[in-house]
Amino acid sequence: MSFSGDLKGIGLPDVLQNLQANRLTGTLRVEGRPGARYVEITQGAITGFSLGPNKGLPLNEHLVHRRFVTRDQLKAALDKRRGSRKPLRVVLAQGGVLDEDGFRLALREVMCEQLCDLLGWSEATFAFTDGPAPARVFDSEQRSAEMRLEIGPVLMESARRIDELQRIGNVIGSDCDVFVRLDVEATDDLDEVAAAVLDEIDGRSDVGTLVRRVPYLRFDVLKALAQLVSDGLVRPCGGVEIEAMAARALADGDDEGAVVLLGRALDRERNNQSLRQRLVEVLLRLGRNVEAANELALLGYAASKGDDPVDAVDYYARASELAPDDVTLAERYVEALEAHGEPEDHGVAAQALADRLLAAGLAERAAAVLTRACGRPELRADLTLLGRLAETEEQLGHTQRAAELWRGAADLGRDDVPGALQMLRRAARLQPGDHALARRIVQLETGYAARARRRRRRLLSLAAAACCSGVLATAGITEFLAARAVIATFESNLDEVARGVPAAAVVGLENVRSGFAWTGTGRTAERLVARLVELQVRAAQDALAADDPAAAISGLERLQSNTDRRDQQRRLEALLHQAHLERHAQELLAAATAVPPLASAAGELARLVDPELLTFHLRHVERVRGEARTALLKALRALDDPRAVPAAARLYVAGDGDVAQTELVRGILQAAGKRRSTESLELWGPTLTELQHRARDADATAERARQVLDWLLGM
Repeated sequence: MSFSGDLKGIGLPDVLQNLQANRLTGTLRVEGRPGARYVEITQGAITGFSLGPNKGLPLNEHLVHRRFVTRDQLKAALDKRRGSRKPLRVVLAQGGVLDEDGFRLALREVMCEQLCDLLGWSEATFAFTDGPAPARVFDSEQRSAEMRLEIGPVLMESARRIDELQRIGNVIGSDCDVFVRLDVEATDDLDEVAAAVLDEIDGRSDVGTLVRRVPYLRFDVLKALAQLVSDGLVRPCGGVEIEAMAARALADGDDEGAVVLLGRALDRERNNQSLRQRLVEVLLRLGRNVEAANELALLGYAASKGDDPVDAVDYYARASELAPDDVTLAERYVEALEAHGEPEDHGVAAQALADRLLAAGLAERAAAVLTRACGRPELRADLTLLGRLAETEEQLGHTQRAAELWRGAADLGRDDVPGALQMLRRAARLQPGDHALARRIVQLETGYAARARRRRRRLLSLAAAACCSGVLATAGITEFLAARAVIATFESNLDEVARGVPAAAVVGLENVRSGFAWTGTGRTAERLVARLVELQVRAAQDALAADDPAAAISGLERLQSNTDRRDQQRRLEALLHQAHLERHAQELLAAATAVPPLASAAGELARLVDPELLTFHLRHVERVRGEARTALLKALRALDDPRAVPAAARLYVAGDGDVAQTELVRGILQAAGKRRSTESLELWGPTLTELQHRARDADATAERARQVLDWLLGM
């Protein structure tokens, strides 16, 4: 009986239960993203597990990790076994290293670990084939040990682990997480796994390192670590903490430790370029050039996607120098030069890369690199590049393509008659039957082509002189008309421009730009439009800062109807949207602070959590009191923006709010502290300095200042 299917439609536990219920014998093959797994079934029980043909199980590493044997003992046993056909378990038992019961226990553990991992797969296909197992799939150790695992207990253990792992996942995010011990006395009821894990926690080793060091099963180590966190004995390190530890390691001269810590910090802040640059510096000091080159390549990739793409060229150049044997890095360097570098540097680097690729037997890739370089407008006339590409195409056997390139190079270098002749002769060798090419070579050799070219140049010079005279006269008249139109526009709208309402002037300048776009005055009109729009935008922003959104809306709407550029339209629409929001918020704030206040206004004000209203809330939260301030604090708590910290800190230290307001301010500060980053700490710099001064005072505000520092810095 054979069958197959997809685990999306039926779970693997159901498949195994079916095999158990029908007491089938055969091999179950499961194929997923990690690869293929094989499970041997005998009369409805599991008797073997394999990672694939000639792979078996990672039993030897498991024996050493769980300390059933030492690595030296295992090596000696394997050497002794090599000369006989005895199973490893027998050799270990005869040597007094590990009895057969202990070996079977280790084998059972590693089989259960692999099975529980397999049962967690959700996207895979399976196929069961009855009959004998395929050759070279299941290793001889499993066969000789006659292992037999009942499916029911394995499924129960897997289900238990899945439930536990969901809880563990709330504490441990990945193998890159780092934990630190708290200054708390450990209880005496810790089990041996938890005690071993606690002994290994040093504030530097990540979870993956702990799993490798502690001689217990991975699941048991993770479970113990999660329980230690729950018991308050250890806690996870944040990115800022790890960065601080790295700085201390560097100050102490511990470069190796700093490399580990910087790597951990970058696992949490992959886009922190300053951290990565620091890691590069340390790696270079340690002479680990290849690793430094890989980090520089990451910096180059980030720079190419960011605001400073030109920096990518420098990063890739340094990376390529540090790892000269890495062809991939050299390719990235050439690509960066192609996108952001100087043409001459691009041409030189492309030829050097092509030479390396040709030496490695990668002529197709070399031709592609040279083709892209020759396609760059600034390098299309580079005869050296063209000749190198033609030679590469010759090596690939692309004779027609190579001949075309030689002819094109000869056209570009026709002033150098000997050089052009040499190129045409190479093309003729590739295309011996091309009569037009042969005639052209004869013309160059006899000087006929040079005489004909001189005649054509004289005729073209005369025609060009006549055309230029007419064009210059027309251009002068057009430029005069465009300048008159710009002057007339400003004369008729000067008062409005002076008042900061330049909408009508924008209309006139847009007409000049569209009608005389190719003239210098037309381009000047375009720049003037951009400046006038910027003038109106600043006026609107000043009106919003002065709590006059109506004036901002009036000026923006008029200007929006008189400009058709998409970028300006988008900017005006965004500012108009903010002005309408602030007008609505201002109306609600006025109603909430009126005497008597409108009961529903404060509630509606608290629900205004649009990020564009952040500046409005911050502008008013310290000015108003009562329900209006409570409403603004609720909105700021919901926005959860680090820019709210300075105002919240001042309110908390002042202590002039009621209990509800104090709780809201505390929530803002505590939430900001939990998500602090390097950028937010820089933003809070002046506030933190002020709090530190206040904390040293002897008045009632000192304790509140210390509390705020504790929330923000985790002190």
